[in-house]
Order: sequence, then C-alpha cells, then structure tokens
Amino acid sequence: MKPVTVTTTDPPATADASFQCGTPGNNGWCRGGANLVFTANEPVSGYVISAIETNLWGYICQPNTASPTCTYAPGDGTGTVAFWAESTYGDSSTQASVAWKVDTTAPVLTPSVPAPDGQNGWFVTSPQVSASGSDATSGLASVQYQVDGGTWQSGETVNLSTDGVHTVVFKAEDVAGNTTTSQRVTVKIDTTAPTLTPSMPEPNGDDDWFVTAPVQIGASAEDATSGVASVECRIDGGAWQTPPVNVTSDGEHVVECEATDNAGNSTSWRKTVEVDTTAPALTASAPSPDGSEGWYV
Repeated sequence: MKPVTVTTTDPPATADASFQCGTPGNNGWCRGGANLVFTANEPVSGYVISAIETNLWGYICQPNTASPTCTYAPGDGTGTVAFWAESTYGDSSTQASVAWKVDTTAPVLTPSVPAPDGQNGWFVTSPQVSASGSDATSGLASVQYQVDGGTWQSGETVNLSTDGVHTVVFKAEDVAGNTTTSQRVTVKIDTTAPTLTPSMPEPNGDDDWFVTAPVQIGASAEDATSGVASVECRIDGGAWQTPPVNVTSDGEHVVECEATDNAGNSTSWRKTVEVDTTAPALTASAPSPDGSEGWYV
C-alpha cells in the first residue's frame, strides 16, 4: 500500500535506511557483503511498526515491533528504492529513499591468438596477440598485459617480434575494482631459417674437376629456436636423401641440399660437381720407314 498520513497530535512513525558494504570497491561501488539496512520507529506507546514497504520489492519485513531493523541484500546493479514504515496506529512514515551500487562479479576477459603461420604451432612472422574485456555492471576500467614476466602495461594488443617461446598474460579490472583471473597464452616465434653447412672434398683435378669417384657430399644444420627438423640432399633432381650422398658417375652433376626447422623455415644450397675419371684416348702415328728393315735413312 502507499504511505498514509493521519492527522494527529501524536508524533508520527519514522523510517530510515542505509547502504552498508562489507567489501568496498572503487568509485563508490560495493564488491561484496552489500546490505540495505532499514530501521523504523513507532513512538506512540501501545502501537508497533507492522511493515516496512518499498516501491520495488514490496514488503521488506512485517516485524510487528516498535523499533524494528530489517535487512535486504540487493543483487549486482545500481538503483534507488523508495521506502516507508506502516504503523498499527494507522499512519505511515514519510517516504524516503536509499541508493546502492553493487558489483561482485569480475569482468570477462577473452584472449585471442591468430592461427600460427608456420609448422608445429610456430609463427614464422611476427604475430599480434590481443584480449577483449567486458563488464555488464560497473563497466570495464582497464586491460593490461605482461610479456615474459616483465612490467605490466596498459593495452589490449601486444606485438611480438623476437624469436623464442613467449608467455603473454592478460588481466582486466572493472570500475568497481574487481579483477579477472589472469589469462595466459604461449606464443612460439621462429622467423630465422636454420644454418646449413655443406661439406665436400677439394677437387683433385684441374679446373675444379674431380678425377676420382665417388665424390661424397655431406651436410649438417643448426637452428637455435625451434630446432632442426630435417636435412636432405639430392643429385640431379632425384629423390631427396639423408646426407651424405655420393656422386659416382662422370659428368657434370647438380647437388642440392636443404635444411628445414620445426617451424617450417628452410635454407638451401646448390653446387655443380664435375667428375671425369676417364683418361683421354691417345693415338700415335709415324710415316713408313724409307730404308730397309724398318730403318729411316
């Protein structure tokens, strides 16, 4: 029912309320233990407060005592509620109001990492990692990130450019001061191709020719970040093989070797190997002798 005013010489009933917070937050918000505490008083002996009523939630309590205290726990949100006390005397207190601001819920934070453009979860270019936050009640105040245990920085986006395995941690805070559980992502970057080192003997003939066979070509590789995945060589466009490979036949042969790391970066090497193990054919000629018995005179 609505407040009722009764003309009387007796003092009227009174009502009051306060917003009480167990865990105060920022900017006037309550982060936990929020209560609206209503009090009332019927000053005339023999009469009691029959109810404390609000415009939003109806009756808060029906105490039937002269000086009751009633508590109501509002949920997350903000607002103002009007209230009054009703007395068995037949009147009501003057209508009053009390406001509240409650946010007990941390913001939502969602990190985002693009799909790796290399192999085995590695990036072979510099990726951009981001996080988006939202808060339905007090609103989002900030998003911060930390790279590899460094200093916290404000922002929702971080560009990673150095090779290695990086840990990026995001956190968000709402206007009330609630913070998210940190969100952690791991980003693997290897933009550097492996180092490929071929090996072969020095030519043992003239003009860079080999005059013996086989000619053995080896290759090894190193990769400081993602590690070496494979080293292979082939001769004259044939099948790739694990080195060493042998050039066994005469002629000019193209030897190719390639090293690939676990991220998919590769380095290649190409060499023409010339082999001639066959001596030239030699034909001698002389004129017929002009003397007797094979003598030249």
